[in-house]
Amino acid sequence: MILPVSCRKDEPKNYDANMIVGLWQKSGSNEYWRYDSNGRGNFWDEDDDVHEGEGTHFIWSLSDDRLSLTFTGQMGQEVPRDYKILELTSSLMRLEDEYYGNETTYYKK
Repeated sequence: MILPVSCRKDEPKNYDANMIVGLWQKSGSNEYWRYDSNGRGNFWDEDDDVHEGEGTHFIWSLSDDRLSLTFTGQMGQEVPRDYKILELTSSLMRLEDEYYGNETTYYKK
């Protein structure tokens, strides 16, 4: 008996961008990320005595299981950051940094 074998990689998951909208706290820290429904966001770290109104702004987009953030650098240049969504529920988001390869968990507030 011959069984067919697929060498195809796992298909990317399609996540709903509305699940990302809201305020998220990085696990084990006072770092917060706010994703707005208009594709903009803000992050801040209260351990560094930075609060929401003083945070760093970014633009975000979602394609399948890829979350892309674009920050504006000090010289006005665009600084992209890309993440693979490993898990996304109504209360938890687990991301893998596409450049550094590290995983981070966030909890919805």
